[in-house]
Amino acid sequence: MNSVSISIVLYKSDKTVFISVLESLVIAVEKAVEKYGFDVLLIILDNNIDVGKEDFEPLAQVKWKRPLHFIHSSENLGYAKGHNRAIKESYCEYHLILNPDVLLDSNAIVYAIEYLKTHSQAVLVSPYACSEDGGRQYLCKSYPSVFDLLLRGFAPKWLQNFFLKRLANYELKGKTEAVEFSDVPIASGCFMFLRRQNFNAVGGFSENFFLYFEDFDLSIKLREIGSLVYVPDVKIIHFGGQAAKKGVNHIMLFGRSMCSFFNKHGWCFY
Repeated sequence: MNSVSISIVLYKSDKTVFISVLESLVIAVEKAVEKYGFDVLLIILDNNIDVGKEDFEPLAQVKWKRPLHFIHSSENLGYAKGHNRAIKESYCEYHLILNPDVLLDSNAIVYAIEYLKTHSQAVLVSPYACSEDGGRQYLCKSYPSVFDLLLRGFAPKWLQNFFLKRLANYELKGKTEAVEFSDVPIASGCFMFLRRQNFNAVGGFSENFFLYFEDFDLSIKLREIGSLVYVPDVKIIHFGGQAAKKGVNHIMLFGRSMCSFFNKHGWCFY
């Protein structure tokens, strides 16, 4: 039987946004089930050690009427280890790694399944994304330099404007637009649709990354066995923000993970 699992890792997530995510997920799943007759399993791992235990599980049970595994972690596992733990619960052929701040278009899962079913060399589908205000987000990236990352994440707007062409190249603008692009170097972890066997074949997320750059690392590993493909028919709305806007702890985590990534895959300063 064809089957899809979805993993979501929570940590102090916005409850209102999460309700909207679940509602959009239910609609997208119903369309996929109607077309393909899939079994669907939702796996939620809650990293909220002290908060949210009483809120999120009942909320998920009310909104989600299909098989659900809700895992309360006794420690904050982080993003990579959290998803690895969640995916261990899956028996499914396809898997969606999803952030708790991503709304799905009603046909997102249908089109993602359809693409992987008809393109055997593709190992991952990355979507067309907009922010909550309708502005375009470019989730696919070129291999980064330290300068690109600091410029995009932390530089003032006037400096970013001075390097608009450079940032456009890094964000693959012009390549990830209205038609598919099958040579994506780096895909965002907010929405990764793939075959579970491919995820397992490369060892899943590296647990050396607590938060940030685990998706960069996974993308590079997956490219060794197939293509990462931007599919514009797969559409999402992403509420995510930059690390610089999330406080000092996130900036420190970003810097630590950035160094781990470049130590592993090769430094590029400019």
